[in-house]
Amino acid sequence: VINATAFESAEDFAFGTDKGQLYWTKSEQPFNTYFHPVSAMNFIEIDGKRHLAVGYENGLIRIFTPGSEANNPYGDRYFDLSQHSSIISALSTDPESEYLAVGSYDRKVYVWSLSRITDPQYTPVLYDDFKSWVTGLCFFPDGEKLIAGDQEGKLRFISLDTKVYANRICEK
Repeated sequence: VINATAFESAEDFAFGTDKGQLYWTKSEQPFNTYFHPVSAMNFIEIDGKRHLAVGYENGLIRIFTPGSEANNPYGDRYFDLSQHSSIISALSTDPESEYLAVGSYDRKVYVWSLSRITDPQYTPVLYDDFKSWVTGLCFFPDGEKLIAGDQEGKLRFISLDTKVYANRICEK
């Protein structure tokens, strides 16, 4: 069963299955990425290179680089992100490829800076006051806001302005 898809062009697309297999046109053949069902995916750019972000039903996000004859024809794992405790339901990047937003059934959204995502000291921005599962994410075309949909059918507009985020935290 195909659980997730990511589309960049007719030459660059991917899909993942309920068996944890990943099919990516940039790799020579399908490969097992992890022993959990794939639940979401999206193409991202880090340091000028294309990667595939894959979310799993156990809350893990795994970042892959395309495979090649020189390294691994199946694709190489670049690194893992593991902030969530439940199914990854949505992955979205802003138009300028500066941020990766990740939504989950744990009722949280993390927003990662793609320029700092590999820094072990970096902590992503957390939005954790959802009342139900986060089911969809999409950035505004200007990259300044994020729309999050939830299981109850509500939309939430999230400002990525750091002053707005700091004021929200201080109000808690």
